[in-house]
Amino acid sequence: MARKTIHFLHIGKCAGTQLKLICDQVNSLEPGVRIVYHNHWVRLVDLTGGDPYSFSIRDPFTRFVSGFYSRKRKGQPRKLVEWTAHEAQAFGIFEHANDL
Repeated sequence: MARKTIHFLHIGKCAGTQLKLICDQVNSLEPGVRIVYHNHWVRLVDLTGGDPYSFSIRDPFTRFVSGFYSRKRKGQPRKLVEWTAHEAQAFGIFEHANDL
């Protein structure tokens, strides 16, 4: 029997890391379902066929605050992505997300 494929589209700062772990668990434990986890750059229009898809969304304010502090930490502790010149300037002016 073929596995049913479900696509998961990751929207940034919307629990993607946790949902990736869940997708991996489902894929290893459920023989009838295969969840294909797509990164930030894959859009709905990029999917082909009639496979079902899913995505998660988040309150825009909490998503903004999360993104602000993630960039302020340069993505750490998971990864290190140095600031651009514009980000360095912005974080020099705006210490907190609410200040922006």
